[in-house]
Amino acid sequence: MDVYRQAFAEPPNNEDEASVREFAGRFPPHVERPGFRFVAAMDAEGELVGFAYGHTGGPQYWWFQTVTAAMEPAIRDRWLSDYFEVLEVAVRPGWQGQGVGARAFDALLRGLPNRTVALSTLDAPSPARTMYERRGFKPILTRFRFGPGEPEFTVMARDLQR
Repeated sequence: MDVYRQAFAEPPNNEDEASVREFAGRFPPHVERPGFRFVAAMDAEGELVGFAYGHTGGPQYWWFQTVTAAMEPAIRDRWLSDYFEVLEVAVRPGWQGQGVGARAFDALLRGLPNRTVALSTLDAPSPARTMYERRGFKPILTRFRFGPGEPEFTVMARDLQR
């Protein structure tokens, strides 16, 4: 929780303690989902400095239901019929910009059996979005809000190498 808190407290995320508690509540059920993967980034002393995680996505999950309601069926079928969903990539501020998140992210995706991978990110320029774009992710839904008053997000996806 401490890594999440530190990683997302600064702009552009500006998450508060309520957001951290919400993350703490949703993480344990994610661990139980099919295809769950978690990659830890550790410093030389063995302290957690970052992580990336996700699971196999599908129509039974809130994220899929929410984003596909705003998506053309052809886009949904192309990108979200057999996908791995990246839920979080977080790195402590002192470690950001050193490739820690990129290495954890790449390790998370390595060897996945799914056809595609998808994620959502703030619909604004950011180091995270740049990292995704450098790895071939393309927007499949832009200016999307998960709820009233929420910030705009972009849903991005790419094919996975078999």
